[in-house]
Amino acid sequence: TSNGLAVLNPTGTAYPWNITEGRIDQVSSEPPLFKTYFLDPTRAAESPKRIHSLAQDGTGQIYAAGSRGVYRVVKNDGEWSLQKIAFEDWEPKTVAINLLFTDSRKDVWIGTSNGVYRTTKSGEIQQILDTGSNSIFEDRDGRMWIDSGGADFGIRILEVAQDTSNVVLVKTLTTKDGFAQNKFTNAIANTKDGRIFVTSQNKLYESFPDATSASGRQFKLLENTVVRATTDLSGNVWFIIGGRGVAKYSPSSFVIYD
Repeated sequence: TSNGLAVLNPTGTAYPWNITEGRIDQVSSEPPLFKTYFLDPTRAAESPKRIHSLAQDGTGQIYAAGSRGVYRVVKNDGEWSLQKIAFEDWEPKTVAINLLFTDSRKDVWIGTSNGVYRTTKSGEIQQILDTGSNSIFEDRDGRMWIDSGGADFGIRILEVAQDTSNVVLVKTLTTKDGFAQNKFTNAIANTKDGRIFVTSQNKLYESFPDATSASGRQFKLLENTVVRATTDLSGNVWFIIGGRGVAKYSPSSFVIYD
């Protein structure tokens, strides 16, 4: 949230919120439904409050991204706390932590303003790319699609070794592949048959993987205004269409519901 890390206790009690004082009125000893933790509990009023991304790795370790860096969320004696991760690439300069993403291998990827990083099984952090990212997406084949973080070079596709020891940049997709622009161009959905959807300049592009320079571009415009996407249990991909409703994509149709 914009005001700390809120943790839900499913068996907690819902107390009334005191609007004037900005706190809950806890009138009994029963624990509240939600409790909020700040980056620095001793200086909650002064410390940065915004937590904008969360992820959990294969060991169960929770990570939180705040305005001052990446934190491990740990529990001691029933209480949570946020412990800042010291990493030399981030300390000497101001680095914006843009997002955290857990892949199918249960490794956590960290997109920042100056590079892309990955946590290892031992908890170490390794640099994968030396330029930034705002968006990370994993396709059904385990490849990572990473945007250019506002830079002008498109989407990078990386392959991860089966034992996760090595990551290789295999391709970069740009406007020559059909996108409206290279900046802020993001992969957002993947169908069961392997088709990838990308947004560029808020427009939706559908992939045609077999396209070549002779037969056409790999990505073609499908819809002019798309916000985000999600996939349902049947494998259909749904899109939010700005100002028009939602659209459902299946291999045989693209239907807009207003």
